[in-house]
Amino acid sequence: MGNAYDRIGKSYDISRKADPEIVHRLIQHLQIRSEDKLLDVACGTGNYAVALFQWGLSMAGVDISDEMLAQARGKSGDIEWTKVDAGYLPYDDSSYQGAMCVLAIHHFRDLLAPF
Repeated sequence: MGNAYDRIGKSYDISRKADPEIVHRLIQHLQIRSEDKLLDVACGTGNYAVALFQWGLSMAGVDISDEMLAQARGKSGDIEWTKVDAGYLPYDDSSYQGAMCVLAIHHFRDLLAPF
């Protein structure tokens, strides 16, 4: 899957931005405190991680695509961006106080593994 997104990553954001309503609902439903750290699984170009960071949340993002992560790094150097397959997250349960995945689970081979 990473290679497909490496190919389209350069133009991905032309038609994709963080939807303000989704951002508002994430903030409302996740109930994350500003000192908590949140993981954006399959973060793509980082639109939602950056939007939540701008609301004051501590964010990290993981994705399988080098190109998507390059685009994300260009948006924010304050967010930790890591190349990781969502099915094989290398984190302990206590590494993050919450996790989210926005509009990406349809790309997962195994829906349970990431969560």
